[in-house]
Amino acid sequence: MYYIVVSNIAGSVTSSVASLVVQLPPVIKKQPQSTTNLSEDTVVFTVEMDGIPPFIYQWQFNGTNIPNATNSILVLTNIQPANAGTYRVQVFNTAGSVLSEPATLTVLHYASISKHPSDIMVREGSNAVFTVVATSGLPLNYQWRFNGVNIPGATNATLTITNVNISNEGWYDVVVWDSFRQRVSNPAKLYILINPVVVSMPPVTNYVVQGGTVTFSIVYTGNPPFFTNEWRKGSVILTTEYTSNYVSFFQIKNVQESDAGSYRFVIRNPARPTGVATPYFYISVLADNDKDGMPDLWEVAYGLNTNDASDALIDSDGDGMCNRDEYIAGTNPLDPSSVLALTPLSKSSSVVFGFTAMSNITYSIEFSDKLNTGSWTVLTNLPASKSNQLILITNELNNPKIFYRVKTPVNVPSQEQ
Repeated sequence: MYYIVVSNIAGSVTSSVASLVVQLPPVIKKQPQSTTNLSEDTVVFTVEMDGIPPFIYQWQFNGTNIPNATNSILVLTNIQPANAGTYRVQVFNTAGSVLSEPATLTVLHYASISKHPSDIMVREGSNAVFTVVATSGLPLNYQWRFNGVNIPGATNATLTITNVNISNEGWYDVVVWDSFRQRVSNPAKLYILINPVVVSMPPVTNYVVQGGTVTFSIVYTGNPPFFTNEWRKGSVILTTEYTSNYVSFFQIKNVQESDAGSYRFVIRNPARPTGVATPYFYISVLADNDKDGMPDLWEVAYGLNTNDASDALIDSDGDGMCNRDEYIAGTNPLDPSSVLALTPLSKSSSVVFGFTAMSNITYSIEFSDKLNTGSWTVLTNLPASKSNQLILITNELNNPKIFYRVKTPVNVPSQEQ
């Protein structure tokens, strides 16, 4: 403390006490330290001060003030390569300021994938090339996989498959890793393009009793199996379906003379976007004088009366099927061995029933857990074949208390016409 005494002959006076405060600018006792970290880490820079507080801090990144970075500690979370650079802090007090030495942040980023493999569509015999773009601050390793299984020798950023065929179709991905982190790419699918080909179609002429139902089926091949199918009468599109199935059904109920004419089927897939059209096939409507659901020509052939509708419900051969059902099923109404019926074949858990499928007839195999009550569910739909054949039904549901039945024609979902 300091004060002054002033005196003369008359007396003396003493001044007020004054304090001398020596203010020093801030001094950095411990500088921020350079560091090397991996991407996504948290980094902490600190500074320790000597001098007279309070201190005011302002951190800088590459010479530019960092907003709100005004403490003795600077915390950086989830660092990325963009955070690499120099950090320093300027510290103020009432006597001045000091700027720290620069601390360098080096970011070694983990393995990361910036571009994933993409789906590829190629024709058989061509080459397919998958690529991945990955980065890391460390050496990278690659391992390509096909449907989750490592491909021997496929250890580069590019995978080339030569002379592809249908066995190569599937999902491909790549595992990328460095010494700290592993990444798995999004899966990409290889599609092998094969033009659709119709392998089974309706007879050239389809004879249908007036008021009856006609069901067409088309079996085809091709790849990939997402198809656009059109059923047409002449050039008029009757219905369009989008499906991954290799069989298509089309049904017309209550057939009338107006339904007679030419029909065709057009199928498209990515291998043939312009489509493939079948030759025309035809509907010819048969007369049914007594409106019993059996055409006159068929009744005459089996000795039935074309003027008596009651004979439709007669079981002429005693096999459990009435004459009209025999007509629909394509069986012989005068032969008890010609009948639509499931025949037990085995008590094992595999083949359980069989039946004879008649040519040009479609069928639905249905099942239920209750014989007389409850609903029936379609197990499979069978397209028409060109000749009679034995169909075997296996217990795919592996249920000892399940019931099966066969129906004709096939159950076709409602179609706009």
